[in-house]
Amino acid sequence: MLERGVNVDTTMFDLKFQPPQNFASYRQSEIDNARVPTYTQMSAIPYVSNRFAMKRFLGMTDEEIAENERLWREENDESLSALPGSSDAELRDAGISGAGISSDLDNIEDEASADAPVEDGGADSGPQSATDAELGSSPNAEQTI
Repeated sequence: MLERGVNVDTTMFDLKFQPPQNFASYRQSEIDNARVPTYTQMSAIPYVSNRFAMKRFLGMTDEEIAENERLWREENDESLSALPGSSDAELRDAGISGAGISSDLDNIEDEASADAPVEDGGADSGPQSATDAELGSSPNAEQTI
């Protein structure tokens, strides 16, 4: 007003400005609100990788994904150690052992021990072929294959 020639006493009032609105945060919030439902639908599809879905549908960079994984591990460290599928007993039931092979070999009973009686295969002559020919002999010329 002083530039226009209006004589104003500047000691009569104080000017207070409103803090600027951060439109960038509003815009990011709108983008996130649009992307999250799409990501939720796509992450439910079993043949779409979660990492790919985060990049493509959430617009996350590799650095953001790595930071998210690091922070998630920090927050869920206690629950990771108490996962039901991580116990050795359950792995042992599936045939997986954390111990070396020597501990497994120590527990095997010797099948061919000297104290065990040798079983006789029997006095039978063994298997016969359909033609009553001796096994291992050449077939008759009359037979066709």
